[in-house]
Amino acid sequence: MSQELESPREKATRRAMRSISRRVVNSGPLPVRAADGNYPVVVVLSDDTVGEMEERRNRIGRDANVVVVYPERMVLIAMRDAQRDNPAEINPDSSMDMLVLYLKQSGEDVPAIRVGAKTAPRVEELAYAF
Repeated sequence: MSQELESPREKATRRAMRSISRRVVNSGPLPVRAADGNYPVVVVLSDDTVGEMEERRNRIGRDANVVVVYPERMVLIAMRDAQRDNPAEINPDSSMDMLVLYLKQSGEDVPAIRVGAKTAPRVEELAYAF
């Protein structure tokens, strides 16, 4: 497929995979390794929702190296399922950019998060009415 016909998601995926290959050469393997020995990767755009990312994680077996692609940079998040006390509730309608900001704000502590229920459509419509 020529690069002119690629969707933004296809371009982002190509960029992410190139960056991952450079990272692996320079820094070693990705942080999340599946039980079968593979390093699963989920590529999302910064404006994709957390719920969309979770759907992609479900398709590959949950634990994943999540790459959030911005126009000017990329962020790698090691996402593992683990039982932890008092996880932060993340709305699945939140953007991945909001999740990245939350995780960066958390500093060195690795926060436990749990993706909660979607908001009611009526609430979403009111939120956009400002």
